Amino acid sequence: MLLASANTAEARAIEAGDHVAQGRHRKTPGPAVVKGNPMVSSALTAGVCVALVLSFLAINAAIMASGYELARAQEALERARTEYDRLKLEASELTSLKRVEAEARGRLGMVDPEEVQYVVVAPIPQDTAMASAGTAGTGKMPVAGYAANLGAKMRDSIFGLMSVFVARWFGGQQPAP
Repeated sequence: MLLASANTAEARAIEAGDHVAQGRHRKTPGPAVVKGNPMVSSALTAGVCVALVLSFLAINAAIMASGYELARAQEALERARTEYDRLKLEASELTSLKRVEAEARGRLGMVDPEEVQYVVVAPIPQDTAMASAGTAGTGKMPVAGYAANLGAKMRDSIFGLMSVFVARWFGGQQPAP
């Protein structure tokens, strides 16, 4: 009986979880389960649920506010596009040739010319031109030199006007003379 009682004590120790009795080293215990008041755990769970619901509502409110803001921005964009189209049409009407002509006739008092006059200059004979210039017998006409000089002056004037235009176009300033 003694043997049976010793086996029974050892069996009870093994059932109780005594690892030394089982012949193994004792392991570290796992996380402890705390048994507490069920009211506290219910209140904690309810608090977490309320926080989640409030977070969800706040996110939805932010999304709705962004949606309303987007709708207002799209309406403003549509109004701006309509205004742009209206102004573009008005600009094309103001620059039309018919309107410019009507303004020139009405406000400025311009009229079509009644008669077109052409002035024809008769060519001067070379002998007369050389004699009057005092260059008879040299074969040179003073007008030809003047014409060449006039061409160079016109070219310089055109380049001068172009440079002012280019300076205004690109830089907004006039070049120093």
